[in-house]
Amino acid sequence: MLNIEFSRVVIKVGSQKVIDDETRKELGEIVRELKKLNVDVAIVSSGAIACGLGTDEKRPSELHQLQAIASLGQVELMRRWIEALSGIPIAQLLLTHEDIGNRGRFLNARQTLRTLFARDAVPIINENDSISFDEIQLGDNDRLAAQVAALVEADLLVVLSSTNGLLDKNNNVVANIHDIEKQAAPLVRVDKTSLGTGGMTTKLQAATIATSQGIPMLLVGSPKQIRSFLIEKTATGTIFHPTDGISARKHWLTFSAKPVGSISVDAGAVKAIVDKGKSVLPSGIVGASGRFSRGDLVSITTSSGEIIGQGITAYACDSVLAIIGLQTSQIRETLGYDHGSEVIHRDDLVLLP
Repeated sequence: MLNIEFSRVVIKVGSQKVIDDETRKELGEIVRELKKLNVDVAIVSSGAIACGLGTDEKRPSELHQLQAIASLGQVELMRRWIEALSGIPIAQLLLTHEDIGNRGRFLNARQTLRTLFARDAVPIINENDSISFDEIQLGDNDRLAAQVAALVEADLLVVLSSTNGLLDKNNNVVANIHDIEKQAAPLVRVDKTSLGTGGMTTKLQAATIATSQGIPMLLVGSPKQIRSFLIEKTATGTIFHPTDGISARKHWLTFSAKPVGSISVDAGAVKAIVDKGKSVLPSGIVGASGRFSRGDLVSITTSSGEIIGQGITAYACDSVLAIIGLQTSQIRETLGYDHGSEVIHRDDLVLLP
């Protein structure tokens, strides 16, 4: 028996599993049991496009067709979840990575989800495929699920896949992964399904996001395995063990937000930022690009263009260009104001591998 307790769990269900009536029925029963144990459950559900396709209709390639089908399918998708979770209050939340990448929307989404849990509801979360572009092209509801797990500070992320876990070269399930790059990455092969657009690569990306936030991820292939792990406390599937957690703010800077510009720094500044944990100062800046404003996220690059990190800038692009190479004491006399001596404060900066 596993000596583990969970109070909040996020379950990600892919398109192939969502359209299977028996799978949804079994998941509904599991969720009801978890609710009786006072466990908060959120479901990140793919399947809008799969539910919107006609019986013999093939997935189209045109974006406008996919978006229309996703819009039709959202209604059917929720109908199926309402049926599967009969007797439980459920809510629908449509997100894109832009929603999570915007700090204000990130905090609003977190508060909404916390309130739904307080009302004993199960949020059904999906990508907003009917208006988004990147998500339809990339199919990374796996990454979205990991970001949601971090958003709600879950104790566990469960990813329901097409296999019973991560398989080794002999097609045996690897029970434990402690180092994703060394243990898991060499085992991955491209295995997208006709309805889904992800694959094991996006599962590992999700595991990287979740475990870096201190959240374990369980990869399984059936509701029976989910029941075994969460309710019967029996080891099953592949568990990706967490690394040391990082703050929610650092997580947002690293994984959720998308830079809208860049600031280039010289070799001395690179050394100070990377080796000594210093802030980005005007004296070390050699260039800036993009139409970014104060408070936007920007990439930090070397003079040759290599990205070393990203952070929130205290100055807009035009202002940064005006103070390139200056000492901090010269900011006010040059701009007529200052927002502090650091263009990017160390607390608002993360280094990237």
